[in-house]
Amino acid sequence: PRLAARGFDEAHISNVTSNGVPGTAMQAFASILPERDLTAVVAYVASLNGITPRAGRTPAADPPKPSLPPEAARGRALFFDSTRGLARCSTCHQVDGFGIPVAGPMAKIPGGVPELRELRTPHVRMATLDGESFPALIVTPGSRRTTFYDLTTPPPVLRTVDSSDLKIGEAAAWSHAIVLGSYREEELAAILTFLRAVVRP
Repeated sequence: PRLAARGFDEAHISNVTSNGVPGTAMQAFASILPERDLTAVVAYVASLNGITPRAGRTPAADPPKPSLPPEAARGRALFFDSTRGLARCSTCHQVDGFGIPVAGPMAKIPGGVPELRELRTPHVRMATLDGESFPALIVTPGSRRTTFYDLTTPPPVLRTVDSSDLKIGEAAAWSHAIVLGSYREEELAAILTFLRAVVRP
């Protein structure tokens, strides 16, 4: 639906953006976006409805980033490369406060490109819902409701369903090779250089 000139007030925009709308495709972003990004989204939608952000609600400027060596800087640009659409690393990974934290924090950086391509995500399981099987990253298992990311196609879709309707099976044969096809070998090497420069285990 359109967002401009809907007569929304800032409290409504903030509530819907943060908490979502149950039973619809509008998911909650409070646990997905960093606070700075969430504030920026609310401010933008508010501006479409003629609302000037209240004092203290203006998104803070990003702190200055330390300069990176040329190869690491190239890797950073590739990691967040918006020209690749959803086939970029930041679709599922957050680094330095940017990106979408579908996966948890990176605990270990692969030693090289072959290892990166074969890197598996042990928390991804095969799930079955309404007779359809798909790879899923379970976020919140529960006796009544289960929240998970559906990894069928990028971007991952956050879904919450009745636990009784969802069957969670064995680990899925899912690897990063599935989503790394848009990067060349030397580009992936640059991305690894960037991650080694900024990620602290």
